Amino acid sequence: MAAPYDIILTDAGQKTLNFQQAYGNNTKALCFPKSEIIEILNQPNCTGIRIYFALSDPARPKDITVVICGVKDVVIGGVTTIVDIASNGSKIKNSGIACPPNCTNPSNDLSH
Repeated sequence: MAAPYDIILTDAGQKTLNFQQAYGNNTKALCFPKSEIIEILNQPNCTGIRIYFALSDPARPKDITVVICGVKDVVIGGVTTIVDIASNGSKIKNSGIACPPNCTNPSNDLSH
């Protein structure tokens, strides 16, 4: 049985194709080394990551980037809420290896 966040390749491929057709020659992917993601996940109380879509420069809207931060579960009044671990000194990542130009070659089901 698939985990709730799993997706099959054909569905993932359709979603990436939808984005790449809608946004043309924009950045379509960013790659981060495993060590960078582990650095976020190794923070105290970190239970996952949140990925924000971002622009480094509003004058260059095709240069899509992301900001990645850790999250933690906080129980407030018996309800679990997921909050960012984002304060001075926390690990926050940006500027992965952009595709294009550093894309899978030849293209595959995710990189059209």
